[in-house]
Amino acid sequence: PRPPPASGPPAAKTRESAYAMQHSFGGGDNGEPASDWVDCGVLRTRVGEREASSRSRGPARGANANFKGVKVDFEALGEEARKNMEAAARAGGYYRLRIAASPQDGPSTGFVVTSVRASCLFASNFRNHLTLHFDESGLHLLSADHVAAGVDCDAIAMAGTGDFDFGTKSAGEASMGPTTTSVKFSKTAPALTYVQRRRRGDDEEGAELRYEDDEDVAEEEAKKDERTWLQKNWMLCLAGGMMFMNLLGSALESPRQQQRRGGGGGGGAAVAR
Repeated sequence: PRPPPASGPPAAKTRESAYAMQHSFGGGDNGEPASDWVDCGVLRTRVGEREASSRSRGPARGANANFKGVKVDFEALGEEARKNMEAAARAGGYYRLRIAASPQDGPSTGFVVTSVRASCLFASNFRNHLTLHFDESGLHLLSADHVAAGVDCDAIAMAGTGDFDFGTKSAGEASMGPTTTSVKFSKTAPALTYVQRRRRGDDEEGAELRYEDDEDVAEEEAKKDERTWLQKNWMLCLAGGMMFMNLLGSALESPRQQQRRGGGGGGGAAVAR
């Protein structure tokens, strides 16, 4: 007979997801309105996940996500997009990017929006970096940060001048990229619980909000020492009382007793000659 299969951790699975991307231009310091959102590419992720074991204690928190790869596919900028990018850079405006918060094969949950100054993208030759913040499952995008790579964007924005013209660049050259990415995971903050108390000597009820992590503090408050001062310091009072009795006894002794105590160690009577 064949030996039973060895029990081990569940096999890892790989999940591929695609997120729609759209861009817009404008919204600079001069108050010019931004252009409409237009499709500009797809964000693709490949995540390895391990299902929670049946032996795990406590409530299941979903699969543990491990990103195997992230790819940002920007489409080449069309003629209208180039004009909008140039105008936004000259006006101190922004290149605005929004990414779907959920994959294309799932229900829509809105978009995550980020922006970078168009002038900074020109200065970096459109090299850019995306920091993506996912939930613990690695499926839902919570936020994103878009920056131009390798340039001091603040200095460029203060200068306000530069070569903001695509010129004779080809369609392949007039596009976003190369794009690097980094992934971060969010952590759920402790929830607030509603605690209702009745104050001593007061008919009114007081309510307070506290974190679930404050249970240790509540236990310490419940164990508060309620003894009286005399119960806490009875040894000190006893020592002080004994000292006082000794001093009082010495003060009340007669002079003969004090002399007898002082001369108790003397010799016998002298012999007269």
